[in-house]
Amino acid sequence: MRIHRILPFGAMVLLLPQFALAERPFDNRTLGYLEGMFDTCSKAVPERTEFKQLSNMLEHQLPKKELEEIRNSQEYKGARESFNDGAAKANKDEVAKACLQFLESTKE
Repeated sequence: MRIHRILPFGAMVLLLPQFALAERPFDNRTLGYLEGMFDTCSKAVPERTEFKQLSNMLEHQLPKKELEEIRNSQEYKGARESFNDGAAKANKDEVAKACLQFLESTKE
């Protein structure tokens, strides 16, 4: 499976700055997808702490109760499961490479 189907990081890089500016910076599906991506990358490249930091940044954008409600939604669960399924089927080296490319793209 191609990396670009599993980890389309370019779009996420463009969206992350907008998250910080919005009142409710992401919908349920987007949060599920992003948390799945950051969790996958944290496991694929455990020595890089940036993924956990990005996950924490997203988590702190919403009140705890609202975040809990989102994580219990079908939209969130579906997106997270979809991402995790795709990542599980991918070559682990390709996933790690895509994660590292994502980090490099955030430096530009």
